[in-house]
Amino acid sequence: MIDMRINDYLLKSNQYGVNVEKLIRNKSGEVSRVVNNGVEKSSTSSIGSYPNLRQALAGVRKHMIYTGPQRIRSFDELRIAEQNIQSEFDQYLEKVPNV
Repeated sequence: MIDMRINDYLLKSNQYGVNVEKLIRNKSGEVSRVVNNGVEKSSTSSIGSYPNLRQALAGVRKHMIYTGPQRIRSFDELRIAEQNIQSEFDQYLEKVPNV
């Protein structure tokens, strides 16, 4: 079972694939908390469901580029942003067999 965190992204597997959620932060930068049925947990937003870890990471990379703080104004900047994120993910993938 996959149950990992990359920055503010949570990746969890089930029998169908990998679900990706992003932690929601308040204005002061703290992770928001919610109480559901008396249980407190981190507030998250669903990013998507994917058939495998590699595709889930591609979805996270896309979300990071589309919603991140960096303003991308050229194809060169887009290429560099994608390379930086992919390098970070490749380091994670080297530690996980059969993805």
